Amino acid sequence: MISEYFNEIFLIEGKGDSIEKQSEEVKTLVQKLQNKIDTKKGSDYYYFLAYSGYIFPLVFSEDDTNSFFIKALAIDGENYYAHYYYAFFLFDKKKYKKAYKELKSINLDFFRNTQDWRRLKIEELGLVCTIILELNKNKDTDIEILKWLNSYSDWIESSDDFNYPLDLIRCISNEVGQGRFYKQSSIKLVSLMKLLELDDYYKEEFSTISSILNAN
Repeated sequence: MISEYFNEIFLIEGKGDSIEKQSEEVKTLVQKLQNKIDTKKGSDYYYFLAYSGYIFPLVFSEDDTNSFFIKALAIDGENYYAHYYYAFFLFDKKKYKKAYKELKSINLDFFRNTQDWRRLKIEELGLVCTIILELNKNKDTDIEILKWLNSYSDWIESSDDFNYPLDLIRCISNEVGQGRFYKQSSIKLVSLMKLLELDDYYKEEFSTISSILNAN
C-alpha cells in the first residue's frame, strides 16, 4: 500500500511546480495516509514520512524528519532506502560524522547491478566525509579517491545512467583552496571533468583544481 503513496509523491516531484505548491500536495498526501485507519505503521510508513520531509522540507520540521528516519530504521535496520536517504539528509545538514556512520551501515550489494549509481553515490559521499573529517592521511585518501574515480570511469563506459560526482568535485576544489592537495586523484578528476564536459559548467572548481596541478 505504501508503494502507491510513493508513486504519487514521485509524480508530484516530476511536475516541476513551485516548492510551495508541491509541498501542499505532499501534505495532503501525507494526511490521507495518516488518516487511514488500517495503515500499518511499519518501517516503510515512517520511511515515507521521512522521505517526504527530506525532499520537501516545508512538509515537516527538520527534527520530525530526523525522528521519522530513526523510527523507520529502528523497526527495520535493513531498510536500505531509508539508510540511503537518511545519510543524504545528515550530509546535507553537514552532520558528517553521523552521515559517514550511516553510509557505512548500508549493504552496497543491495544496490549493486540493479541500481549501481546509488552504490557509487554512497561511496562518493563516504569519500567526501573521509576528506572533511580527515579520517586518513592525505596520501591514503588520495589513493582511495583515485581508486573510486577509476571505478566510476569504468561504470560510465557501460551505463546510460549518469550520476555526476559533483559532491566530490566541490569537496576537492574546496580542499585545494585550503591548502590540502590530492595529486593523483586530482589529475584523474580533471581528465574526467573534461570527458563529461563539466569543465565548462563548473568553471571555478575546474580552474581551482587545474591551477594547483599546473603549479606542481
